[in-house]
Amino acid sequence: MIEMAKLLLGAGANINEPPHGRDGMSALQASVQFEHMETTKLLLENGANPNAMGSKMLEFPGTALLVAVEKNNIDLVRLLLDFGANPYTAALSDHDTTILEVAREQVEGRAITSLLVHAGAEENFESTRFQKERCMKLQLPRAVLKGDIKKVQHPVKMGVELDMKPIEIGWSTEPLGALWNKWHCGRKITILHCAMMPKNECIHLGTTLARRDSIFVYLVKQIPDINGNKVSFAVEPILFEAVSQGKHDMVIFTLDAGADINVISDEYFWRYECFTALHTATFYGDIRMTKLLLDRGADINLRTPSRPTPLQFSLVWPKNPTTEILLACGADIRAPRIDYEFTLLQTAVIRATIDGDPTVIALINRLVSIVNVDEFSRNGETALAIAASRGNLDLVILLLDNGADVNAVDSVEKSQYFRRTALEAAAFEGHIKVAGVLIAKGACVNFQRSQRNESALGLAAALGRLDMVQFLINAGADLHLPLNRRYSYALKVAKENGYFGIVSILQKYRDEAMEEWAQIRLLEMGSGDEGEGY
Repeated sequence: MIEMAKLLLGAGANINEPPHGRDGMSALQASVQFEHMETTKLLLENGANPNAMGSKMLEFPGTALLVAVEKNNIDLVRLLLDFGANPYTAALSDHDTTILEVAREQVEGRAITSLLVHAGAEENFESTRFQKERCMKLQLPRAVLKGDIKKVQHPVKMGVELDMKPIEIGWSTEPLGALWNKWHCGRKITILHCAMMPKNECIHLGTTLARRDSIFVYLVKQIPDINGNKVSFAVEPILFEAVSQGKHDMVIFTLDAGADINVISDEYFWRYECFTALHTATFYGDIRMTKLLLDRGADINLRTPSRPTPLQFSLVWPKNPTTEILLACGADIRAPRIDYEFTLLQTAVIRATIDGDPTVIALINRLVSIVNVDEFSRNGETALAIAASRGNLDLVILLLDNGADVNAVDSVEKSQYFRRTALEAAAFEGHIKVAGVLIAKGACVNFQRSQRNESALGLAAALGRLDMVQFLINAGADLHLPLNRRYSYALKVAKENGYFGIVSILQKYRDEAMEEWAQIRLLEMGSGDEGEGY
């Protein structure tokens, strides 16, 4: 261990880097924890702060000296005192305990206590006031999680000021610590988040929702500014947490306490892109919560340059009942395109192909008359191509009847998978009925995306769509090509992908084309013409 420490120090490692991570210890505390005498001495000689406190949330922070005392290691205690460790250290296992009381409980208690007293340690509560207040504040999460209102109230009565500053999430081998880490998924939170744990976790911890809700109400009343972490993007707004759990009473109480209903979070949390409270309610499909937020003044069309409106967001989730509520409450269906993958029309088409929601179908009927139906997605697809790829014949007809360009294709180079016509999309997925309607409406059977003769036929062959291959050939696929080039690309990709049934069909048509080409070539040679070359 000491060699690694030397190597890191030689490489410029910060010896006093603030405690963080799973164990919440500084390098010095970790060395003392594992009772590495030589490494501890090396760190102290190189400037390690012997009085730095840890940040282990559920294990409670302490200095390296307290760790040494708890380890009953008199040599480490002596070493730390020699390097200026402060003996006025609060023991963090109890609100009113000093380091001397911890020392007396150890096997070497008498000798360690003597060292500490000689260095100036005493029982005076005020001498450790700062550390004890910090300790009490950091013990609050445990009391809140346990639903112990008396232990929650104690620090406040002792003068501890509560705020909305982020709390570091520590780690513990105890069930509570593992639960803490699992539930919060590594997020930073506030003390109010601790009082907003889901019902199943309350049961696991032996408390009740009612008890935890009463603690939440108590804490909110003690915090001067509930929007105190408004600009701290590392912390999800507490309003989001209340909304996500469907706690309508707590949402109302939080709003009454002054929470900003339209606060925007630019951080991606574990709930996909929920950057406002209304987006969070939409994510969960909570109709009652959505109505509550709208009634309380939530901005129904709030958006940022990179995030969707609540309506755009609601359409992403199949069978989401909040879409109807948002439309009924006046959501703007003309909201401009943002840096998002799909337009509102395209998103609605995707949703309709999944769940056939009548509300979404009605929205599409409104949109086709007021928006550009041929606008491309970020990947180069139109709404028609999306409907065709998903085999929704009714939507394909609806879009075509409202002026969709049957041969639209993005001119910008995009993924070869997405930059395709509606017919290519249908061929790719094997939707023959859709392909038939598209061709009847003028779709180009032989549209090519490159010099390699990539076309609807090639896509169908590459994906093993045997019926589609036959359908496209019957519709005239590759007939625009010279005889000696017909079906060559489709045959090539079918062979490469092992679709031998398709190979057999294409080889037959290829042989017929080559035979006809050879006959024409012989006639041309007989007449002295150059004819076509390979």
